[in-house]
Amino acid sequence: MRQARESGRAVADEASLPPLLTGLLPAREPRDVTLDELVRFIENPARTFLSDRLQTGVTYEADETEDALPIDLDPLEQWAVGDRLLRRTLSGVPLEQASAEESHSGALPPSPLPSKIGDITRKVGAILQGLPPGERRSIDVSIPLPLNGPSGPTSVRLTGVVPHVIGDEIQIVNYSSVSARHLARAWVSVLAVAASRPGQEWSAAVRGKYGECRLTAPDDPLGVLTDLASLRLDGLRAPLPVPAKTSLAFIEGYRTGRRSRNATEELALNVGASKALPVWVGTFDREGERDDPWWQRVYAPQVPSLDRLNAGNVFIDRSKRLWMPLLDQKGPIGR
Repeated sequence: MRQARESGRAVADEASLPPLLTGLLPAREPRDVTLDELVRFIENPARTFLSDRLQTGVTYEADETEDALPIDLDPLEQWAVGDRLLRRTLSGVPLEQASAEESHSGALPPSPLPSKIGDITRKVGAILQGLPPGERRSIDVSIPLPLNGPSGPTSVRLTGVVPHVIGDEIQIVNYSSVSARHLARAWVSVLAVAASRPGQEWSAAVRGKYGECRLTAPDDPLGVLTDLASLRLDGLRAPLPVPAKTSLAFIEGYRTGRRSRNATEELALNVGASKALPVWVGTFDREGERDDPWWQRVYAPQVPSLDRLNAGNVFIDRSKRLWMPLLDQKGPIGR
């Protein structure tokens, strides 16, 4: 990946703009934002631009009706069952009861369900086993954020509810591998709680079917939240070319390169690009993030290459702003 000689602070480079734009849209006056809106922006900046600014969406092709009775669960259906069991158990239903009700719901194929449901139930139980004891509670947050708008400095409020808090730790659990979207949810949550209730050592524990980690609150959670909200404002003028999974992979590789022997910036950028490229374009057995319908829609008729995403150094600069503070606070749950 080629880096521009100067890393500017522009919202976007003309070469990185999608065909649907001839230039940046006019800046809007900042307005109050919710935790969910901020998380959704990090998860998918293309979706935020299309849905929140252009008020449009994507079209999904409807699946043809399946006449034959299915005899097993495909991977997506297995995930759906596991996710339902996990959510129901977190809401207070005993796991064995939730599993039995799922088996007799009538919505699942008849065979070979007993062993399949049992396997899913055991995996859900393993995720739940890691949760610490204690009563779960929710924390309401309402935080003033200083932002710059077209008319000058102003203040907006970041509001929302952070659920599943035990003691001073937020519990983020999912029936899937820990990924960028789970980290985004955990990061915004721990920043919000730490900014609204200073004086405690807040953290977020992220657990999935595969993988776990802990994010601890930084020294200046309000400053990090303000920067994320500022990035979202930029992303409402033009789609921020920072796909979540791809940019996270890039920064993870970049950090690895910076820690290597005889490290240079060029080496770190190359390591980051080599890790991000297959996430963006895909592999022989896995679709790339560029196949996401929101990125397809925003860059139609052709999704750009990773180098093109970085026109004007926007991808590198914004990836660092999004993920470096988070990864600086990321560690094992046992720490």
